[in-house]
Amino acid sequence: MRGGCCCRTVGRDVPSRAAAMLKSVLEIVPAQRLACHFHDMSGMALANVDMALEDGIRIFDSAAGGVGGRPYAPGAAGNLPPGNS
Repeated sequence: MRGGCCCRTVGRDVPSRAAAMLKSVLEIVPAQRLACHFHDMSGMALANVDMALEDGIRIFDSAAGGVGGRPYAPGAAGNLPPGNS
């Protein structure tokens, strides 16, 4: 795999759960070839970004004004606003 994006798009993960997923991916793909994408449904997007930064991730998806969301997850918040990242 050349690269990819680790996504926890429903946004319910705490950093420990997101870290477990990221650790598995990092066994296959180096951090410099990954991006991460976190929604902010539980208010944990920034904490998940901090965790991913500690693991060497430097590219993160965000959305202007935090717009977006999951139409299949009722009440899902939008993406991480770029001003917060």
